[in-house]
Amino acid sequence: MHEIKILKNGPYLVKGSIPLDHARAVLNFFSFPVSWKFYQAHPLMDSYALCRCGKTKTPPFCDGSHQKEGFIGEEVADVRPFDEAMKMIHGPSLSMKDLRSLCMLANFCNINRNVWNQIEKALKPKQYEQTLKAIQHCPSGRLVPIDTKTGKTLEPFFDPSISIIEENGYTDQGAIWVKGGIPIISSTGFTYEIRHRVTLCRCGQSGNMPFCDGRHLLNSPEYQ
Repeated sequence: MHEIKILKNGPYLVKGSIPLDHARAVLNFFSFPVSWKFYQAHPLMDSYALCRCGKTKTPPFCDGSHQKEGFIGEEVADVRPFDEAMKMIHGPSLSMKDLRSLCMLANFCNINRNVWNQIEKALKPKQYEQTLKAIQHCPSGRLVPIDTKTGKTLEPFFDPSISIIEENGYTDQGAIWVKGGIPIISSTGFTYEIRHRVTLCRCGQSGNMPFCDGRHLLNSPEYQ
């Protein structure tokens, strides 16, 4: 059975032979991300522990540094179902659910003057596809697209898998991208709402633990 168990003040314990690889955003000419590149697939393991404190010397795997560092990883995220906490944005062609607290600053949404501006318009077929892809590429699941005419939710399909997102070429910067409806169990035994895509913190600094809120970017040399 696939699952991710969050250990109290410790790592994410992944069980059930869940594939693990790495992911990096592919940028266009204007340095906006437009797609994902997946690479460096790890050998399939029955179980493994992923670092949550951001101090491991063997990323992305835990090496016990959380104990030496005295890591406190209190989980503070809103546990309401997504549909209770999100904001609904209606548009003539595409509509969108938006839960801002899940944002990890992946920046796919800012293409073409951002998807919020696009949602307001009656979109031509090419614009529709570009906007839809931008929303679907959001790894955190903050944004969920809906076809306004049919009312159909247009979530991307993923097999159960995990990708370590690497920001700006830095292996210690980025989130843990959980895909395909893998249950995430809190350190208290509570199971978070199962979703198609979420991103977990791996820098140890998120203000929305266990989910990533983009604070890893503050430590990136590009932002200092």
